[in-house]
Amino acid sequence: MTPWFTEPERGLIEHTVTVPTDRLIDLVRSRSSYLTADAAEQARSDREIDELAATDPALAGRDSVEMPYRTCVYRMRHA
Repeated sequence: MTPWFTEPERGLIEHTVTVPTDRLIDLVRSRSSYLTADAAEQARSDREIDELAATDPALAGRDSVEMPYRTCVYRMRHA
């Protein structure tokens, strides 16, 4: 990219999003690894997420969970 652009600048943004525990499965189902899996693998993932939400001490009995997100951004300026 040089000499037309400067070296990349990196920024990191951290935030949380409150997600209802019954919507955790929607997050899994939106990922490419789920979307490209066969039906048996998708069903296994669905069962494991349901079990995790029901039994994990951090999730069981809760209406929502704080999901941490980290967004990494890069910018290059025109030289």
